[in-house]
Amino acid sequence: MSNAATAFIERRARNLKFFREHYPNIYMFFAEYKMSRYRLNILPEDQEVDIVGESGSFYGNQGKAFAKAEVASFREVFSPGKLLKTVAPINTGGLYYPRFMHSRLRELVQPYQADIQKPGYSLEFYPLMVFMGVGLGLQVEGLCRQEKLQHAIIVEPQPDIFAASLYAVDWEKICRPFMGQAGRSIRFILGMTGEVDSIYSDLWNALIGHCPAYPVGTMFFTHRGDAECNRIVDKLNHNMMLFLSSWGHYDDEIRQFNNALHTFNRQVPFIPDHLDGAESMPVFLVGNGPSLDDRIDVIRQLREKVVLVSCGTALRSLLQYGIEPDFHVELESDFVTFRVLDALDHETLKRLRLISVSHVCPLIFDLFGQSRIYFKKENCIAQFFGDGNPVIAHGVPTCTNAALALSLHLGFQDIYLFGMDFGYHDRRYHHSKRSIYQAEDKGNLSDIGFDPSEEMEVKGWQGEPVYTTPIYFSTLRMTERVIGEVRRKNRDAVAIHACADGAKIEGADWLSNEQILERLSSCGVGGQGALLAKLFAPEAQSLPRETVAERIAFAGEILRAASRDLTAMLRGGSLNSLWEVSRLCSQINDYLEEQLEKKSPGLYYLVRGSVRVFILVGLSYAWMMGRGDRRKEFIRVWRAAFIDALQALPDHFERVTGKSFEQDDPWIRQAIGNEEVFAEGV
Repeated sequence: MSNAATAFIERRARNLKFFREHYPNIYMFFAEYKMSRYRLNILPEDQEVDIVGESGSFYGNQGKAFAKAEVASFREVFSPGKLLKTVAPINTGGLYYPRFMHSRLRELVQPYQADIQKPGYSLEFYPLMVFMGVGLGLQVEGLCRQEKLQHAIIVEPQPDIFAASLYAVDWEKICRPFMGQAGRSIRFILGMTGEVDSIYSDLWNALIGHCPAYPVGTMFFTHRGDAECNRIVDKLNHNMMLFLSSWGHYDDEIRQFNNALHTFNRQVPFIPDHLDGAESMPVFLVGNGPSLDDRIDVIRQLREKVVLVSCGTALRSLLQYGIEPDFHVELESDFVTFRVLDALDHETLKRLRLISVSHVCPLIFDLFGQSRIYFKKENCIAQFFGDGNPVIAHGVPTCTNAALALSLHLGFQDIYLFGMDFGYHDRRYHHSKRSIYQAEDKGNLSDIGFDPSEEMEVKGWQGEPVYTTPIYFSTLRMTERVIGEVRRKNRDAVAIHACADGAKIEGADWLSNEQILERLSSCGVGGQGALLAKLFAPEAQSLPRETVAERIAFAGEILRAASRDLTAMLRGGSLNSLWEVSRLCSQINDYLEEQLEKKSPGLYYLVRGSVRVFILVGLSYAWMMGRGDRRKEFIRVWRAAFIDALQALPDHFERVTGKSFEQDDPWIRQAIGNEEVFAEGV
């Protein structure tokens, strides 16, 4: 055996020893692994190395030279002094609520908005580097040697290729600088099947665990310009808006928490975990998109053959057409939802049934004849009180998502999506013409309108452009995600049909009016009554008040401990550089993800959004200001404001959760845009 080959074999042994100690799963997979699709080619005479597969050589027998050139090319675009164009810093336009956290954040950023008008962030180091494809690992080794990385994610879908890297680079030398330092990390995401798509969910979860480095300071280094890896990167960037829109914030979460405590005090019962017989009954879920007007006759013709469900403001449109749903679904917690429903005919509403999340405005329950609730998984309330009760995932961000997730939870298997356009072709008609948004005379609801700001385009069912908005787009993406999961888990059993004419919904099959009528022509009439009797059975259980009191007390204790921990973290150490600010922000995020979520998932969801906004503001504003006195001043002010908010948080939580939950609580009549008002003596 040549000396060159011996060196490579010894390097692999050292790497396996390192992985056995620090990454045992990697060790277990690769300890006895035999490469099959690719082989390592060592060229001792040229001091070079290569990977060879069925399609030939990766590097033309110039692996080291290729890596050197690839790193140089990357640094041409991303190196200290270059501008990184990514998400813009939050300004007061996104912090407009006169509530507990929003007010503090608005006061923090307002004096510094004029300092952040640059076109991008000037790089000082790499906050989060994602290596898409390892190859021999030489480019990873080269970049880590030349530049300062705070976090790194190593991604390789092909196990053969990572196996080759074990011979070529010293992974311990690469990893050691990231290890044992608070606020730094290195992580491996390795495919075991060779399929690029298999690593997507792991990579997504890794990224969203790195806030605020993701999304502010994330760079992707795609090895060899691999087209499949670039497709994954494009998908990740495409879904960034979904991540940012899913944070929530304390001001909204605590209002929802307050609403839920009223709901529990009223002893509103839960839905069942499954509805026997739902699998054989078609269900129409009705949103409020403009195509509803063109489909309403089909709904009317088939009304007695299906379970009909209205979603949010679509109820008004259906009633205007003279059609009453079997039950209505609400998701929004804001007081404005009550105002919209309260404007409808009360006698009609008393004939109807309601299913909602636990945290809607509690006044809504007085309007309907029967009500049932469930917990939304992406919410602190489910984490506090969801044990043994129905918790539904992916029913966000709008009522249409809630209705789809609810239908699947109950067991419906033939689902039709009406009025779910998630956009519009004509800017004049963005909702059904019978919608409150399109009404010429809104009465005392004149302040309710549609905001098309930040409008963008997506493709329609025929490939035509459809206008959409960030919230509609997030709604569309979540719908597609749910459909995708249904297809993977139960491809043949569940059918989801798009009966709308707006944005194309990937995974759903589009049906014309004629196709819907033909498909359901043989269905019998009736059967809904028996289903609804089970769904709204009088023996349904509610949450005991004693359980509520116990869990609130526990939450208060954990919140005080978290406040102390985070305050100590902020006070400890210097913040004289952007590196130190970024590392502190990572430490705070790690505390949320690794400690607080384990101690109390409910509190994690309660405070996560606002803490993330604080660290996002801290990193992005300090970064934009560049080196100098203005940055130093901002960091000092940011740290003081953050500490003040954290120290005031437990008292605010106790003030909200410790009051009386009767009709005189002003919070249930306050919209999120109203200033906080407590009852006298609270």
